[in-house]
Amino acid sequence: MGSNALLVMLLWGSGLARAWPSNRIPIPRQVEATATCPSTSTYSTPNGLNFTSHCNSAISRSAYSDNPITSTTFTDCMNTCSTTSTPCYGIAFTERNSTCYTLTNGTLATEPNLTPDSDVDIALVDPVSQLTGVDDSCPFSNNTLQATTSGLDFEIKCYTDMIPFGHYCPWNLVDDPWCKLHTDTMDACMEFCAEAHPLCRAVSWNPDLGNGFGNCYLKDVNGTLVSGEHGGYVIHSALVQLPALLDDEGPCPSSLNYTSTTFLQVRKEFEIRCYEARGGTGNLTTVHTASLEICMDRCASYDPIADSESNFGVETPECVGVVFDRSMAGGYENCALLSEVGGSMGDINSTFARVTKTVDPREEGSGSESKAWIAGPVVGGVAGVVILGVVAWWWRRRRMAQGAEEALSPDAESKPVVAPYSIVSTETDHGTGNGPVEVEARPPQYELPGADSPQTRHELAGH
Repeated sequence: MGSNALLVMLLWGSGLARAWPSNRIPIPRQVEATATCPSTSTYSTPNGLNFTSHCNSAISRSAYSDNPITSTTFTDCMNTCSTTSTPCYGIAFTERNSTCYTLTNGTLATEPNLTPDSDVDIALVDPVSQLTGVDDSCPFSNNTLQATTSGLDFEIKCYTDMIPFGHYCPWNLVDDPWCKLHTDTMDACMEFCAEAHPLCRAVSWNPDLGNGFGNCYLKDVNGTLVSGEHGGYVIHSALVQLPALLDDEGPCPSSLNYTSTTFLQVRKEFEIRCYEARGGTGNLTTVHTASLEICMDRCASYDPIADSESNFGVETPECVGVVFDRSMAGGYENCALLSEVGGSMGDINSTFARVTKTVDPREEGSGSESKAWIAGPVVGGVAGVVILGVVAWWWRRRRMAQGAEEALSPDAESKPVVAPYSIVSTETDHGTGNGPVEVEARPPQYELPGADSPQTRHELAGH
């Protein structure tokens, strides 16, 4: 996530505040709080409930909830509607005293029932089909394990709720409407839990929306399991199964220096500080890793250019360090990639590592490391050419040897090795004799006969 990401202060197991990014957890829209009915007629709450505003309008009091809610603004009133524990079809806001009523009667809370009133503003859920839930049956088999996209396992508990009821607000925004999430599936509810800080230990999910639009409840404790069939609505739960980390040297390794092992990418050298977290940091993202070394490798391989492209072109800084939380008390995503190192904060569960040197093979113009990186392919190419030459020489020599064996073989077909005719001279002295004559050439040459074979001798004719 880019540098413009929303940073929230969290409390970890040590009780010290740390800045962590919200990652993929939805961020509230940056809509200015409106004390009066806004000029724009539509609004979407942080958890996704859409409204259409009807300024200077009223509705039958029979549609109102029993008790008013004091809200600072018209926007706050709509946010409250999206998080009530009963279905809310709209709101009635009195500007004079900032009084908010939720509309709980879906039959009356409709546009045809509006009447002019200069003292009241109405906002209706639009479309009302948003408040229609899904099938309340359990989406998974009971007691099975289901994993999120980041690899966190949950044990499914069908038709089961958890005491204490309700939810915790993982971003320390007490009573903020954003804390009560809405999801269309149980999978999405578990994804929110996997990304929450501090650690989320369980979720409860209401598929039929009988308990309100905010139907995903994050739990920071493993409470008592009870029946999830509450008469008017159904609850299914899932319990976090934290993974074991790699069996390394604990929060303080024996070597306090590390060089990343990313292949043909930027290599970074780190200086490690034990039992230390960081405060006031800039955060790029948080991920889950099984060890400090893997966390540092993630920092080394972090690509700010790719991240900027996925962040709508907003420039993203380099990763300059990490904080690794071995206990996962701060969340399942226990590796924070930092764009700023901030200040030192003691923590027995955390290890801080900062980048001290960056080496990019793609940008090295000279030096032994660069030459060694280039020499590998060059030497390999030369060796290949030499090997091909040796193979060609051996093949040619083998062919020649095979040809000689065939020529000397008794079974081989006899072939002449000279021309059928040649010019010879019968002169014994210069200027005498009969001159050159054409004679039959030597007969074909064969293997010489053995010692026992008869031999015929011919005497040359004299002059």
